[in-house]
Amino acid sequence: MRSVRRTTRLRSSAPYAKRDLLLRIVYLAMASTWWFCSGFGLLIRTRVVTLCYHGVTDGEKDRFRWQMELIAGRAITTGDLDKVTTGAVGPPRVCVTFDDAFANLLGNALPVTTELGIPATVFAVTENLGSRPRWQIAPDHPDARESTMTADQIRAAARNGLITFGSHGATHRPLAGLPAVDVERELVGSREVLEEIVGGGVEDFAFPHGECDAGSLEPLFDAGYRRLFTLDPSIGSGDGPCRLIGRMPMSPQAWEIEFRLTAAGAYEWLPHLRKVARRIRARRRRPARAADPEVPAMKTPVTGCRM
Repeated sequence: MRSVRRTTRLRSSAPYAKRDLLLRIVYLAMASTWWFCSGFGLLIRTRVVTLCYHGVTDGEKDRFRWQMELIAGRAITTGDLDKVTTGAVGPPRVCVTFDDAFANLLGNALPVTTELGIPATVFAVTENLGSRPRWQIAPDHPDARESTMTADQIRAAARNGLITFGSHGATHRPLAGLPAVDVERELVGSREVLEEIVGGGVEDFAFPHGECDAGSLEPLFDAGYRRLFTLDPSIGSGDGPCRLIGRMPMSPQAWEIEFRLTAAGAYEWLPHLRKVARRIRARRRRPARAADPEVPAMKTPVTGCRM
């Protein structure tokens, strides 16, 4: 699992942008090669790319508009994710989401998506409305000093038929390891608050910090969520009452070529690379656990909903 430090610095241009420039270029080269070998994207298997933004500042509005104009003709709602066919050929559909419900979206992002007819889902932290982030976040994080939407602002935005809201928990705490009473507060409590604000049902949940393990899923089933969103770029499917859906971290600051390739599904190889990396890390830690029975076992990252 990613550390809290790494998962809170999410305003990056791509999932690897917080690494050094050389590695970023290597990833970009791999994505370009994948796109070229797939017949310039026509044979890419990924059918939906779900983007995860956070705040959009005044200075980022124009770059965000350019990104949205590029995908406007193939944007879908979170509710349409189940309807995308797997055998189609051509560019994948794109789903746009925003974590944390920052107030700057009201002037810089949501008017753009609405004008272009792009559906957008915003995930709100229900006990952190109308204030700066009170969850664990690096002081130098670009969003650390940004305020979140108030309940009234969410209520007004929800009247727009293209904007829906989902839960990002009550306090933005990772679910793993929380007592049962706190898990209920994060899942059921946040959903009830948000449904009262928007005046309708809430079916989407985004894991705080993107962290998800197998033990986190059953309470979400019980809470009535239908779609669960992580920050792993893999595309979850799964059978049963919910789907686990991976997202690509995105920012208006992304390089143009990065955004084009991301929206084209050219990073569909990335989950496989991360899976191999996780196995290597797990093997390296096994000797330590065998030598010291007090060392806890690693949490198992989840790549799909299983009943």
